[in-house]
Amino acid sequence: MLITDVRDGETDLIAGNEYADLEIRSLSGIVLARITAGEPWTHARLSKALEENQDVIDKAGAADFYLWNRFVGSTEV
Repeated sequence: MLITDVRDGETDLIAGNEYADLEIRSLSGIVLARITAGEPWTHARLSKALEENQDVIDKAGAADFYLWNRFVGSTEV
């Protein structure tokens, strides 16, 4: 669900957004949940936050994930 691979010449999608709110959005862009970082995001912490909000994702049927306005994953990837 999260984009975690970083290829040569690309930057990690978390870089610069370590303290940004994680937003779970509907595929039409409506914010369904907003999770504050508290401490810097890592891929493991993001995955755990999504697991803890699986009910929100399930209710929506599909969702996209953003750190501020940076797309970091989707149920549709």
